[in-house]
Amino acid sequence: MDSPSPEVRRSLSRLMILVAAILTLVPLIDFVSNIWPLRVGEARWRFGGVGLISGYLVTPLLGDLMLMIAAATLERRIAQRALAVFNLLVAVLLAGILVIYPLDVLQLRGSVPTDSLAVFDGAAIRSVVKLLLLMVAFLGLAIAGFRLSKRAFGSREGRKKTDGSMLVTAENGR
Repeated sequence: MDSPSPEVRRSLSRLMILVAAILTLVPLIDFVSNIWPLRVGEARWRFGGVGLISGYLVTPLLGDLMLMIAAATLERRIAQRALAVFNLLVAVLLAGILVIYPLDVLQLRGSVPTDSLAVFDGAAIRSVVKLLLLMVAFLGLAIAGFRLSKRAFGSREGRKKTDGSMLVTAENGR
């Protein structure tokens, strides 16, 4: 089976960008509408917000991967680098949440009725596991994006140096 032509790959990549934008933006809009109004000073609100974001970020992660694939296919080095930086920032943000979240869990745990502790602990553990997995995935996308953009920048520079020139060498008399 023949691989798709460059025109077909470009068309599909552009369509992929649209689908990726939808996969990324719609869940984030839903998340913001569910946590509004912001009450950052309340531990209960933060606990619920972390639980929600740990579920909502899975779909944007898929959209982000699609954006990375499209940027690589379309050879958009700046987009690859921008996505890598964005993914690194998301991974760092998730790491920060993972540091603060257990403090909220400990603070709220004392106010949870004894018969509901198992459900509360289960929700907290699920959120932490999801956040850890998401952090690793976003970090992996960041690293991949930096590597791809570095190779792309390097290969472009290499093409500029070698295109149009031919180096012929001959040893004396041999």
